[in-house]
Amino acid sequence: MSRDDVYAALDSERAYQDRSALDPSRPDMVGLERFSLGDGLSAIEHNLHLARERWYRGSGPHQEALEYLRKVAAIVVQLGEKYGLPSRPWDVRVGQWYERRSDKQRYQVETVTATGVYFLDRVVPFDRFFLDYRLVEVPRPPDAKEVEGRRIWFTVAEVEHEIISAIEQAPTGSQDPVWDPVYAALEKLRKL
Repeated sequence: MSRDDVYAALDSERAYQDRSALDPSRPDMVGLERFSLGDGLSAIEHNLHLARERWYRGSGPHQEALEYLRKVAAIVVQLGEKYGLPSRPWDVRVGQWYERRSDKQRYQVETVTATGVYFLDRVVPFDRFFLDYRLVEVPRPPDAKEVEGRRIWFTVAEVEHEIISAIEQAPTGSQDPVWDPVYAALEKLRKL
């Protein structure tokens, strides 16, 4: 079943709810203006109980249980119509590492706005971002913390990368050619 077909089934259930609310022989059905959040939560719980009961007693394809789930989903839609539903925020955070599928390079998120995801050298609109990039899980120590949204933990690979980069870019003739680049790398990491 396609998503459009699922939405059509929910729409038919919502139309049924609206018609039933006008039927004087159905005092259990209330119109949107009298439908409280508590009423909705109770109706969801009741219909989930009935769906679970039908699922437990039945066998596949569990049509009766699915009919109650359609009711539950339509109740959620009805609550959304009355109270609004917050949109799911993009779960992309500053500091996360993503790998671009095309070149397998890793990039760290600098900023996230309604426009898209900003990396150090590019901005990627959301519609392209989720097609082109995948999250790279960087192991996080159990005691890792953030202070005011800034990372205070780093992987060994990140530290090594910064130190090697600093050593390669260090000017010749430095007073302390070994440790100056290391201190510079650590200072750079502290600012991330």
